[in-house]
Amino acid sequence: MREYCRRSLFISLAISGLVPSRVFAQYTFTKVVDTVTVVPNDTRPFNNFGVPSHSGSDIAWLSSPAGSSVPDGGVYAGNTSGVLTPIWLNNTSGTVAFYNPSLDAGRVAFHSSLPGQPSQGVFKTAPNFGVSSTVALRLGSAPGGGTFFGLQRPSMVAGKVAFVAPVTSGPSGIFSDFNGPLSSFVTTNTAIPSGTGTFISFDDEISADASGLRVAFNATGSGTQKGLYSATFTGAVTKIVDTSTVLPGAAGTAPTVGAPSADAGVIAFAAVGSTGRGVFRSSALGTALVKVADTSIPIPGGTGNFTFTGTGVLNEVATHGGAIAFVGTGANNQRGLYLKDCGSLAKVIRVGDQLAGKTISFLDIGTEALTGPSSPFTATLQSKTVAFRANFTDGSTGLFVAKSTRRCFDFTYAAGAVAAGSFETPGVPISVDGVGGNFTARDGSAIARFAQEPLSSFGVDGVSPADRPSLIDYRVDAAANIVPESISSTFDQPVFLEMLEFTDFGPTDSAALSINGVSQILRLENLSQDLSIDFSNLITPAGSSITLGWDPSNRVGDGFGLASLVVTPVPEPGSGCCAVAFTLSILNRRVRTRVHHLLSR
Repeated sequence: MREYCRRSLFISLAISGLVPSRVFAQYTFTKVVDTVTVVPNDTRPFNNFGVPSHSGSDIAWLSSPAGSSVPDGGVYAGNTSGVLTPIWLNNTSGTVAFYNPSLDAGRVAFHSSLPGQPSQGVFKTAPNFGVSSTVALRLGSAPGGGTFFGLQRPSMVAGKVAFVAPVTSGPSGIFSDFNGPLSSFVTTNTAIPSGTGTFISFDDEISADASGLRVAFNATGSGTQKGLYSATFTGAVTKIVDTSTVLPGAAGTAPTVGAPSADAGVIAFAAVGSTGRGVFRSSALGTALVKVADTSIPIPGGTGNFTFTGTGVLNEVATHGGAIAFVGTGANNQRGLYLKDCGSLAKVIRVGDQLAGKTISFLDIGTEALTGPSSPFTATLQSKTVAFRANFTDGSTGLFVAKSTRRCFDFTYAAGAVAAGSFETPGVPISVDGVGGNFTARDGSAIARFAQEPLSSFGVDGVSPADRPSLIDYRVDAAANIVPESISSTFDQPVFLEMLEFTDFGPTDSAALSINGVSQILRLENLSQDLSIDFSNLITPAGSSITLGWDPSNRVGDGFGLASLVVTPVPEPGSGCCAVAFTLSILNRRVRTRVHHLLSR
């Protein structure tokens, strides 16, 4: 499949003669399928597309051939290498798929009618898009009594499926095969947490998360009760937000919440509040509710602030591995796709931009649009990619995948969502799309990420019993000297150093940051409001090292965590994508002056 590179602007900062300097976020775009593509096992091209579900290098979607008399069509899968796979076809079997499919690791779950029958069902494929099997049928017996009256869009994770279904002569609710045989785990008999009585109804769109085996869902109760909730497959239900919840930022309370997206212990959602609108994230335990963007935030690459009004915006949020993608809107018909990752918010693409030689007239995503690494404890990671549907001014439509050229070592996860873990030291190689760092802990047994902190992060599990194991802090030795903990990394190729983000950095904390031997003490006043430091894309040559440790003169702070380290590979000269001219000899001579200036400002 052809890739399209959107060139980014380089602004030259002539500091100590070092060029270039700032690079804005860059993405490559790959077309998977469009309305020129011929349908597999057919001679006609695709006519239309639902929003894609994305997992790994694959996407799955709902579509139909041009000229088809069947309104909704079949289910298909494809990847960025150009391979298309029919999953459930209307043009050969006479079946109709009714909702956008759910995709996870080479398996698809979908809702469809049955060949030659008025009945409908929820189905899922075997691994590698294998043979489909039946999960549940309309008018079939429901666990807990009664019969299924209807079946809604399924959500798949780890080969298991969850879905909402109304039931006649029995409790309606959310059903799943996570525990083996099909069973219900939240129903109209389930008590509303922090509410009165039991649930009355459930919204169609739910989102399953393998981390903690949970499902996020919107539901209502008696009177004006409604909210967003999270439930384990054993039936433990937690309130995330309801109409009494005060949203962070300028949105007020949360009377209306859009379709949720859940992954890695994070639940992302859009909401219309009493005084504003925005996109938010919470842990699956209902803690750490934070604003991603609202009407007080300027539109990256646009004009004015987000408004979050317009078609489908409430249901166009996706999360994966801590990152969040969403469709945002603004005044004068601004509409674009944006990604919050590694502590920063950036535009991916927007209406009016050129893509594949055409002008975008409309774009949207689903709640499973984002994929990438789900755990920092994987030796080799990939940067986040987002799948989206784009309409063009010439009347055509296509499904595309956007991939960021930024490489984010992102260590932040919601507390309690995933099991504790650590990298043993010394020398843990970890790479993101081939950009490698050799991470090593000092004065500790491991670089650790535990779930004990309000927001988990990378720290050092030190030798002192008083150590906070998921933070970087210190111990006092027998001679009453401070022995600081630290994390260091050496990169195996030239990179633009973009940003370092902290967690748990308080007013009494201070950090010692060193880049290639140039050191600076960082205090809270040196960091931005989101606890980050911007390096303005400092170029560092291959073999450069960065060390983050505790300030050895500080005896009163209680530690901080490393949330993310963001770098962008220096492009190969003549690559055709954002090519840049620089001289490594100049870089090696002057990088120290540049680092000192950045850390001192």
